[in-house]
Amino acid sequence: MGRPSARTKWLVTLAAPPVALLLLELGLRLSGFEQPPVEVPVVVWTDVQDGTLDERTALHQVDRWSLWAPRPGAMVTHEAGERIGARGFRGPEPAHPRDPTALRVVLLGESSTFGMDLPWEQTCAPLLHAGLAERGVRAEVLNAGVIGHTARQGVGRYVSAVRRLRPDVVVIAYGARNEHTPCHGPNDREKLELARRGPAGEPSLWLALSRHVRVLHLLNWVLLRRDAPLLMRERDERRRQRAEDPALIGQPDWPGDRRVPLDDFEAALSELCAEIEADGARPILCSLPRTTQSEELLPILPLYSEVIARVARERGLTLVDLRAAVFDAAATGDDAASFFGPDTWHVGPKGQDLLARLLADLLAPPMARR
Repeated sequence: MGRPSARTKWLVTLAAPPVALLLLELGLRLSGFEQPPVEVPVVVWTDVQDGTLDERTALHQVDRWSLWAPRPGAMVTHEAGERIGARGFRGPEPAHPRDPTALRVVLLGESSTFGMDLPWEQTCAPLLHAGLAERGVRAEVLNAGVIGHTARQGVGRYVSAVRRLRPDVVVIAYGARNEHTPCHGPNDREKLELARRGPAGEPSLWLALSRHVRVLHLLNWVLLRRDAPLLMRERDERRRQRAEDPALIGQPDWPGDRRVPLDDFEAALSELCAEIEADGARPILCSLPRTTQSEELLPILPLYSEVIARVARERGLTLVDLRAAVFDAAATGDDAASFFGPDTWHVGPKGQDLLARLLADLLAPPMARR
C-alpha cells in the first residue's frame, strides 16, 4: 500500500479531536458521570414575584433596562377597567404630536409614585394636572412610576422609557424603603449589568451546554470543584440574610448586602440627575415620607433621606420634601398616619394630594398662582 496522501493526513488530523471528544462523551455517559455546574440563580425581583413575570396577565414583565416594568395592556391591580398604556405607563398616553405650549412633567419613582392600591384619580399625576390647570398652567403629567423600583433601576427606566418623551420636568421619588432591603444574590447595580449583556433571563450558550454535555461536566469538575462549596455557602448566606429580623436589617451597621447601599444610592441619584440635565430637562428631587415609628425601628431609612437632600444641595437642585411636610403637619396637630395608606408605607390619598399641591406651587409661575 502507498503512503497516505497529505490530504488524508490533514483530514485525519482534523477528525481526531472531535472523535476523541465523542468517545470521551460516550465513556462518561456509560460510566454515569455527572457534574453539572453549581448554579446560584439570579432572582430578578423576589422568589414569588419572579414566577409571575412571564405570565401574560401579570402587571409586570421582565425589562433588561430596569429588571421589571409594567406590562402594556395589563390590568392595574385592584382597579377594574384600568389598564397600563402602550408605553408601559399608568394613566393617559403621552400626547402625539406633543403640544409645544404645554409643560410636560414626568413622575419617576416607585410604588407611591405609581399609586399602588389607589384608584387613578387619587394619585399624584391627575391631581397635579388639575392643580396646575387651576394655577393657569397648561401641562401634561405622565406617571412612569414602577412598583418595587429603586433609584438604580430608575436610571434605566429614564434612559429606556422616559427620555424619548422629551420631558420639561422629571420628578424623582426614590429611597422610601426598597433600597435598604436585602438583595437577592447580586445587588441592583450588578443585576442590571448582567441584564444588559443580553436579553433578560437568557442563559449563556456555555451555561446551556454545560448543563447537558458530560465533557463539559468533567471540565467543570476539574476547574470549579473547589468553588462549588463556596457558591453554595454564599447562596445559603444570602437566604439567611433575607430571613433576618427586619429591625436588624434596618440598622445602619447591618453587615449584609442591600439592594442599593447608601453610597450607590447617592451615585444613582447623581447619575439620573445628570442624564436628565444633559437632555435639557429639569430634575426635581422628592423626599418621600415615612411614619415616625418606621424610622425609629429602621434608622437606616432617614440616612437615605439625608442622601437625597445632599444630592439636591450639591447639585443645586430643587428638593420637594414631602417627608418634612408630613412631619410638620403632625407637629401642628394633624394625624401623620392619615397621609399613608393602610400599610403605613405607601403614600395614601391625603399624601398624594399634598405632594401634588407642593409640586403645583413649585411649577406654576408666580403670576399664575395669584
